Amino acid sequence: MVQQILNTFLKFLFFGPTREIVLHQTMMVSIVLELLSDKNPNIRVLVNAILDYVQIHDDSWKQEIKAKRFTVHNQVYMQFMQDYDEKYPLEGPEDEM
Repeated sequence: MVQQILNTFLKFLFFGPTREIVLHQTMMVSIVLELLSDKNPNIRVLVNAILDYVQIHDDSWKQEIKAKRFTVHNQVYMQFMQDYDEKYPLEGPEDEM
């Protein structure tokens, strides 16, 4: 079901008038960004195709898409570092005295 909706969304992006409406008057790009970390590989491939197409046609989404892709790509590492920092906090200069 999700894959069918994403496929329809991708088709909307092919035509200028519907592309402008979808990109600027809906929350579809934000929803697609959330699906970037979906477990289904077919969904991820379709999401990446949509986001690539959005980046080509709308500069206002480029930075947000780039940041989200970075976060998803490095999610395991970032979680590990956060857990490490919580387990072994750095001592500040005040703690040394």
